[in-house]
Amino acid sequence: MKKIFSLLILSFVIVLSASAQDISSALRQAEARFSSGNETGAIELVTKILQKYPDNQQAKALLEKFNKTISDRQIDADWQLAQTTNTFEAYEQFRAKHPGSKYDDTASDNMAKRLADKFTPNSSYSDRTRAESYAKKGMTKDYIANKWKAAMAKKTSSSSTSSSSSYRSSNTTSSSSSYNSSYSSNNRSYGSSSYNSNSGYRNSTYVKKEPFVRVGIEGSIEGLKSFSSGWGLSMRIGRFNSLFNSTIGIKYQYTGYSKWVGYSYDDYNSYWGYEYVYSYADYKRKVNQFVFPIILNWNAARNDNWSFYLGIGYEFGVLLSDNYKFEYDFGDPFNESDFYRYGDEDFVQLSVPSRSVILQMGFAGRHWDWKAYYKIHTKTTSTFNSESGAVGTAFTYYF
Repeated sequence: MKKIFSLLILSFVIVLSASAQDISSALRQAEARFSSGNETGAIELVTKILQKYPDNQQAKALLEKFNKTISDRQIDADWQLAQTTNTFEAYEQFRAKHPGSKYDDTASDNMAKRLADKFTPNSSYSDRTRAESYAKKGMTKDYIANKWKAAMAKKTSSSSTSSSSSYRSSNTTSSSSSYNSSYSSNNRSYGSSSYNSNSGYRNSTYVKKEPFVRVGIEGSIEGLKSFSSGWGLSMRIGRFNSLFNSTIGIKYQYTGYSKWVGYSYDDYNSYWGYEYVYSYADYKRKVNQFVFPIILNWNAARNDNWSFYLGIGYEFGVLLSDNYKFEYDFGDPFNESDFYRYGDEDFVQLSVPSRSVILQMGFAGRHWDWKAYYKIHTKTTSTFNSESGAVGTAFTYYF
């Protein structure tokens, strides 16, 4: 019995050994087919092996190798075609077909360059921004900047050439007539058309650059617990469509607060005993101060004519006057210190002079700026309710 069992085990081992040799031989045959160019036959042979032996790791690895080689070869061929075509659309199609490939960044840089090659004197700032959005390397960004500079230079030179050509045409026409008429015509031409043409030439060659600093007047209103209005000067440092700019200013601000307040307490009178004492008054407060806001802005959206920005800053106030009084409407006048102790709980104490963090957003152009903002007061009082903040809007006109 033992001999029979041993013979069975030996037979099983021999069969397995023979199967392993057959698989290895078939895999070597598949590699030979693939190397000779018969890629379809090689993949079919490995697939048949996996159908019969689905857990064979060597066959799985070889099939993955074949597929990757074919895929890499296709990517290289498509990349070669995109380079030969060398257009924005060709690189765009390549990136869509093979996202995240080893040529992806290079294709993106080439797309940026092709857009830059199309810059003309009539191109807008958004055309430049679009090209820069594809750039991956610093050298590509420099390429875009040089192309943009050259296009804008052509815009200036074409304007001056047109005016100069008009000047020469005027003189040529004048000199083509007879001597006497040419003499008088030239005198007239010199006194009018030639001179005006030359003047136009000087004007056309002068291109006014957007100044880095602008000064303007600003008006604002704000309120939450109280109401404020202000007028003053604002200085914008940095161009309206640069990535960052800042504003500093000085502004006179008036703040008003009014409330009908009540005061009451229990009192003991020797004649009447305990009595309830109450009184009401109009509380009015008027504050005058100079405020100095300093803001840093980030232009989140930009083009040639406007920008949208977000900003953060701080405002420092210098108090000029702070007048307040109680005008009694009903009852006996009450002591101010007693009111602060027993008075109306809804009474609001203003936070002046201003010490505020400013959060703002708005739109800006070359000569204007509109913004909405929220002030967070950092100077508070312990008496009654302290004014915690204010919502406001302002408009600035820059000269």
